Amino acid sequence: MESREEISYVIQQEAIEIDHMLMGPLGFTVDQLMELAGLSVASAIGEVINGYEWNQQCTHEKAAVIISVDIPSGWHVEEEDICGEGIEPDMLVSLTAPKLCAKMFRVPHHFLGGRFVPRSIIDKFKLKLPSYPGTSMCVRIGNLPQTNLSAQKAIFAASVSLEVEEDPIDQFQKWFGDALAAGIKKPHYMVLSTAGKDAKPSSRMISLEGVNKDGFVWHTNYGSRKAREISENPHASLLFYWGPLKCQVRVEGSVEQVSDEESDRYFSSLPRDT
Repeated sequence: MESREEISYVIQQEAIEIDHMLMGPLGFTVDQLMELAGLSVASAIGEVINGYEWNQQCTHEKAAVIISVDIPSGWHVEEEDICGEGIEPDMLVSLTAPKLCAKMFRVPHHFLGGRFVPRSIIDKFKLKLPSYPGTSMCVRIGNLPQTNLSAQKAIFAASVSLEVEEDPIDQFQKWFGDALAAGIKKPHYMVLSTAGKDAKPSSRMISLEGVNKDGFVWHTNYGSRKAREISENPHASLLFYWGPLKCQVRVEGSVEQVSDEESDRYFSSLPRDT
């Protein structure tokens, strides 16, 4: 993540000259540049989604998310929405080098895509650009969004005390949605506790693979200790802990094996070296 003050912002004339150089003496085609831009945007969206960073309300309804590429529609290249008719995007992906108007972009989801910028352009325009991690096609500019956990706790508490669903599965799915909305990292991680015929309990962290009307689904090696214990004693408990919300959800019940077809589908989806 790079500070905005450490990055170059280009004016309209510089942006035009950079485009002319890319598609002129440097030999880039429009199709190539569009493909690189698409990869940058997709990478930026993936980073935000994988981090559960969208600041959503605690509801199953999802508002439309607006993502602008390079310059928000209606904005001037060097200024913000001077006419008052431009859009206010939730996320901006600048390309090559951020344009001057991006300094007025106030939402934290601002990424730069452009690791393909040739050295000749960087030197000619004295650009200060961030380094790209690994093979990533994008890099975040500015600070990560800060989740108002106090507000989310209040919403969560209200949902627990006032809006309890009759079906416990429906209630869990609602709470899980609240955890996602609050920005909890990896809320699908859970503790699975089992005990074999010797009644000695054992616990481990695993990943929830799904939840439906039949219950909670996870995957395990049939030769593992937990599989052996479940075969001896088909009862278990799950524990989800969402610390920032000061909430935990405990699930207890019987365990049964999924169908052979579902098991085969999962096994065939694993990498060969797993």
